[in-house]
Amino acid sequence: MAEPHEVRIKIGDAEFEAEGSEESVKSQFDAFLAALAMAPKAAPAATTNPNTTTTTVTPDPAASAGGGDLDQALIERAFVQGKDGISLKYLPKGDNRDADAALLLLLGFWKLKGEEAVLGTHLIKAARVSGITLDRIDRALMKHKSLFLTGGARKGVRYTLNNQGKLKAQEMLKALLMT
Repeated sequence: MAEPHEVRIKIGDAEFEAEGSEESVKSQFDAFLAALAMAPKAAPAATTNPNTTTTTVTPDPAASAGGGDLDQALIERAFVQGKDGISLKYLPKGDNRDADAALLLLLGFWKLKGEEAVLGTHLIKAARVSGITLDRIDRALMKHKSLFLTGGARKGVRYTLNNQGKLKAQEMLKALLMT
């Protein structure tokens, strides 16, 4: 009698677990991999055991930071990355300074940390470290309401740049650093 096979894998938020004959586990795993092929790519770090395979994937900010033509040197010139978050080295000028800074910080979280959805509390903290005092990030960002998406409620609200927002923030960053 064949020994049952067991596989457990976690990739980001996706989890796969199967137990049974080698053929059934393999076919289920192939279907799982096919479903994940449509998800963003990340570099896996795997540990193995004879009967159990567990894979943990950590996001690769360089891989998820695609989409745009910003040079990494330009990003590193504009932002400071600390263990808790990021901050701007240079602040935008003008009437929309706070809104522009918040948009640039969203870009920084996306490019440096691979985080597209950022909690409002993290944005406020990053703004304060950058030198901008905000009570509420939603009020500052309303000037650019067509450039981002929100989800969640109260302290759990997350902000994400849409495609137009990513392009606009990249243009703003280039203009800020080229002057």
